[in-house]
Amino acid sequence: SRARRPPAHCALRRRRPAGPGRAAGQGVGGGCEGALPSGTWHPAERIEQLVEGLPPGCLLLVDEAYHELGVDFDANAHVAVDDLRVLRLRTFSKGYGLAGCRIGYALGAPEIISAFDKVRNHFGIGRVSQAGALAALQDQPHLHSLRGRVAHARAT
Repeated sequence: SRARRPPAHCALRRRRPAGPGRAAGQGVGGGCEGALPSGTWHPAERIEQLVEGLPPGCLLLVDEAYHELGVDFDANAHVAVDDLRVLRLRTFSKGYGLAGCRIGYALGAPEIISAFDKVRNHFGIGRVSQAGALAALQDQPHLHSLRGRVAHARAT
């Protein structure tokens, strides 16, 4: 049977049966943070509950595509970046406006990042995309201005 995609506003845990190289209950959980600028945003307490409720051997993937435009910019700061149970996925497509560049990054424990580094496409990002992402990171005043405009638009 085909796997179905979780709904846009998900907080799920998927457990897999025991098999070669894995114990029962191992799997990947996904938590969507802010599906669209006007969508669901989970407070820090909810993310902490998801992390604490993970079964052993399970990794929570947190989609932080709208992190820069979220209601609580630092909501996930309470969960340590090097927590072996969590991998945060971010993009330059939303707050930084670089959707055409198809560039993003992950925040996680060094052990998790190095494991993914072994299987990623090492030549999947062009130089123009890399230069754009680096320039965007250096232009924080623009990002703060954009965040102010988004907050104002939400309030009106």
